[in-house]
Amino acid sequence: LMLTHCAPSLAEPAFSGNTQLIYDAIRWNLNLPKQTMLVSAQEYLCKMSKEVQVHTLLLEVSVTPDLEMMRGNAARIVLIDLDSGSMIDYASFDGDVMWPDGELTDKNTALHLLFNCYWAYLDGYNPNIVSEHEILCPISDADVAAINDALKEVFIR
Repeated sequence: LMLTHCAPSLAEPAFSGNTQLIYDAIRWNLNLPKQTMLVSAQEYLCKMSKEVQVHTLLLEVSVTPDLEMMRGNAARIVLIDLDSGSMIDYASFDGDVMWPDGELTDKNTALHLLFNCYWAYLDGYNPNIVSEHEILCPISDADVAAINDALKEVFIR
């Protein structure tokens, strides 16, 4: 009888759309500490060149002071490409990627550049993430709170 009362609390939460992607990106990311919480998130759309458009989720997360000391502020950033489902965090970020001399034609390069630009934006160096023609849709405070509550349920037992 006791097991039937415990089972609902062990079930994973059922979010929808971007909220589920954000929860999963933090919950199942082996590079993030298991006490990581979501600070803020936004859906981001920008045409970075004639050929490359990015549609992503940009996440700022809380991490342990030790991880932030070892990896810098990049440890607080997670980028999810909504077109391919790929994710970039501090462990997969390529800091050697540079803006090309000519036209930007590679989407992977664009995603790593976006990660770097978002980092500069969070640190207060840029007024916009990439350009003034970007579209930002913040994830609501209620959704951030719901994601954090669900993460606390699985991380803190």
